[in-house]
Amino acid sequence: IAAAVSSGKMDEVKKLSREATSLIFISSVIVFLPLFLFPHLVLSVFGKDFNGNEFSLKLLLGGQLFVSFSGLSSQVLNMADREKNLRNNAIISAVVNLTACYFLIPGYGIPGAAVAQVAGMVVWNLLCNFSVKKQFNFFTFYTLKKTDGTAR
Repeated sequence: IAAAVSSGKMDEVKKLSREATSLIFISSVIVFLPLFLFPHLVLSVFGKDFNGNEFSLKLLLGGQLFVSFSGLSSQVLNMADREKNLRNNAIISAVVNLTACYFLIPGYGIPGAAVAQVAGMVVWNLLCNFSVKKQFNFFTFYTLKKTDGTAR
């Protein structure tokens, strides 16, 4: 991706980004499903103190699935020397996360922390994706279409 950006081949950047996002998303779904369907087994590995937190685990898993669905937007920005953009996105995401933590953790505990974390991840990925769209005119979200426009 970095080589394609430096040579100005934005179609190649888009193609590589989409291919990588497809691999990441499909492999994430394979890991996601058993963890999401059997959260009690995962939590039992960590001991009795984690019993009852299946909702929080499922929420965090959903957030991670969204991250894999969002693609490599932050990496595209980084490889295209848009570090200031990344910094600004990180600051906004951190403020969202910390604000959500401040308001949600006291009343909701672990589920509140999970919601706050997912909110920060979603904001980060959306901001990065919209930054890529604005600067390079494509989204890095997973799609079912090949880069040439035909269906898979």
